[in-house]
Amino acid sequence: MKIFLLRHGTTEWNSKHKIQGVTDISLDEIGKKMAHETNSALFLREIGFDRVYSSPLKRARDTAAIVAPGIEIIEDDRLKELSFGDMEGRSVAELTADENSPFRYFKSDPRKYDELAGECEGAETLTQLCKRNADFMKTVIEPLYEVSPDDDILIAGHGAQSRALLMYVRGENNLAEFWGSGLLPNCGMAVFEYTNEKGYEILEPSIRLYSDELAAAVSALL
Repeated sequence: MKIFLLRHGTTEWNSKHKIQGVTDISLDEIGKKMAHETNSALFLREIGFDRVYSSPLKRARDTAAIVAPGIEIIEDDRLKELSFGDMEGRSVAELTADENSPFRYFKSDPRKYDELAGECEGAETLTQLCKRNADFMKTVIEPLYEVSPDDDILIAGHGAQSRALLMYVRGENNLAEFWGSGLLPNCGMAVFEYTNEKGYEILEPSIRLYSDELAAAVSALL
């Protein structure tokens, strides 16, 4: 069973380097183009999907709808982005410079961020994020192998959320390793296989299928 983990395309807040979390922001025009080009590239490679799962946040769901048109999208709250509480809507630069914000440790020291996130109203810890993504994989994806071992599955989600899901796929429990090979690019994918016998094998840690021109039109959030 092959699984394609897809990060959503860009939004206006991505371009402004603002933290989105569970704030429901729509794709911008570049994000839509990324998804359409990804769909075209998958078509040329003769890659289709038997099942599609998505975060209910519209930037992820709309990306999935463009990348895999005509296929029912099954929403799951466990695939939502990390909630940043009252940090959402603020810029990365502002939060990183704020000595009272746990976000200043978000990329540099995930364990420290995890310790401090509970002090920020409405914020979720990375431990909680990892737990709900592991639960999704255990209760939704892995049981599918028993009935549809040859299915190709698309999971559409978010930046930090995808790293949490990959923590489980990698069998990693140390939050210091949370970022692994780094954040997936917008509308980028990680590809891996699952079997009951061997568990998970990562085939492509990070790929993007849209043009270099589109990639150059956005700057990395973190």
